[in-house]
Amino acid sequence: MAMQDFHRRDNIKKGAISVPRLLPAMLLLLLSQLLCLRAMSQPGSVRGTTLSGGEYLNVNDSLRSENGIYKAVMQGDGNFVIYRGNAPVWASNTVRGIGSYFATLEANGNFELHTGTPQRRGPAYWESKTAQPPGEFLLSLGNDGNLAVYRGTALWTSRGMAPPPPPPPQHQVAPVFPILGSQDDCFSGSGGCMHTDVNITKNGDGSGHLNAVTHTWEMTKLRGFRGSVAVAVLDENRNRLWVSETQSYGVDGTMLGTHDRTENWSDTVPAQLVPHVRYFAIIQKWNPKEAFDDINRWLSGIGKVADELGPIIKAVATIVGG
Repeated sequence: MAMQDFHRRDNIKKGAISVPRLLPAMLLLLLSQLLCLRAMSQPGSVRGTTLSGGEYLNVNDSLRSENGIYKAVMQGDGNFVIYRGNAPVWASNTVRGIGSYFATLEANGNFELHTGTPQRRGPAYWESKTAQPPGEFLLSLGNDGNLAVYRGTALWTSRGMAPPPPPPPQHQVAPVFPILGSQDDCFSGSGGCMHTDVNITKNGDGSGHLNAVTHTWEMTKLRGFRGSVAVAVLDENRNRLWVSETQSYGVDGTMLGTHDRTENWSDTVPAQLVPHVRYFAIIQKWNPKEAFDDINRWLSGIGKVADELGPIIKAVATIVGG
């Protein structure tokens, strides 16, 4: 019996790792995963519409637009996402798995995502690349769902940076309102068509009110169609000034369901850009694979916008001294 006990103890000593020694490590790993899962399930706090330099969002904390339509959330998987209701409209695309993360607007104006916590921070794994000399910075979520870092003017936005407004035109040339236009497109190989009417008027605060009506329809019996539309306004050199939020609409074949729909939509042209508007274009795209869900982002990757949009660019009537 004593010899059997000796051989049993000897076998345990020869093993690479004994079961009793494994247990503490396994328990520690399990506890860590449970804590992370608990953190992800905890409701976060809404920090208003802005962060100042040095402030942060922990996991599940969020910013909310003033109109309540959009929220920007630091998620427990490491992704930072802007939602319209429950639908994501922008993300940092930094899913890393369950863990501890936080988002912060650094005192130097850089918007960063970090592992760890503000008290025990790990390395940054995403940044807006907007580090500046000391000053006052804000990270703000607007009523249009655009997240931006500001130092007076925008240094970075989630929609991409548009060219800065040009200097005021000489002789005070101004566009004549209302600005009216239409665009018809039928897309070869799809059976789908789109027609959009646009009416831009001037608001009391100097901004432009864009009101549009888009008619979408499918002519084949069995094939569906999905299209997207946006309006771009251009300066006197036909450079991009501003692009509306993209609208996407789908219809079925004539034998399957709703094959014809008409939607009204609107947006606002910023006041500081309105005096420089000289051209506009109604951009309609066949969008079966969501390639044109953000037409502004698509245009941002085009070197010469005027060449791409040439056939659909429309001139805006102007007046001197307006």
